[in-house]
Amino acid sequence: MENRHLGASRGAFFLGRTVAMSGPCGMGHQARLREWLAQATIAALEAVREEGRRRTAAVEKARDDAQELAAAAAANAVGARAERDRLRTHANALARAAVARDPDAADGSPTGASAVDLLAYMLSRVSGRAEALAGVADRARIAGLTCERAYEAVRGNVRP
Repeated sequence: MENRHLGASRGAFFLGRTVAMSGPCGMGHQARLREWLAQATIAALEAVREEGRRRTAAVEKARDDAQELAAAAAANAVGARAERDRLRTHANALARAAVARDPDAADGSPTGASAVDLLAYMLSRVSGRAEALAGVADRARIAGLTCERAYEAVRGNVRP
C-alpha cells in the first residue's frame, strides 16, 4: 500500500520538475499540469490519511474483541469456581461419611483422619492451582490473539 503512495509521490515530483524545466512555451499546459500535480498530491495525502484511519480502526476493533474475550473468560472462570465449590462440598460430604463409617477416623486415629484430611487438602490445592493456571492461560491466549489480529490488520491482511 505504501509503495503505491510513494510511486504517486515520485511521479508527481518528476512531473513537477518537468513542468518547471519546460520554459515559457505552453503556459496553459503548465497550468494544467500544476493543477493535476496539486490534485494528485491531495489524493495521495488523502489516501495516506485513509490508510491511517483504517489501521487505527483495525487496532481498536482488535482491542474491543480482546475485551469481549476477556469478559467471556471471566464468565467461564465464575462457572468454574462454582463447579469447584460444588466439588469441594461433595468431597467434604464424602469425607464426613467416611469418618462416620470408619471407627479409626472417628476416634481421631492418625491413619484414618490423615487419609480423609489428605484427600480434602489435595483437592483444595489442585483446584486452586488449576484455577490460577487457567487464568494465566486465558490471559496469554487473549493477548496473543489480540497481537496477531492487530498486526494482520495493520499489514492489510484482515481475517474474519
